[in-house]
Amino acid sequence: VAPTGVYAQFYVNGVAVGTEKGISISTATTQSLSITDSIIVPLNAGVHKVDVYVKNLAGNLNVDATRRNLSATEL
Repeated sequence: VAPTGVYAQFYVNGVAVGTEKGISISTATTQSLSITDSIIVPLNAGVHKVDVYVKNLAGNLNVDATRRNLSATEL
């Protein structure tokens, strides 16, 4: 069953940042998808945790790829 209502949200230090991104999936077969966002988050110097959460409202969804890229720039 193809998943419907699939969304991704980026978090920094447990707080949602940017906007929730809707993802279009048209079939129940394996697909390779890209989720991108560009945001500026003011942070103090130190260590920070960045997460991406994915949810779907109906159907089956597995997120098991290991190809992830994150670029951070100090301003």
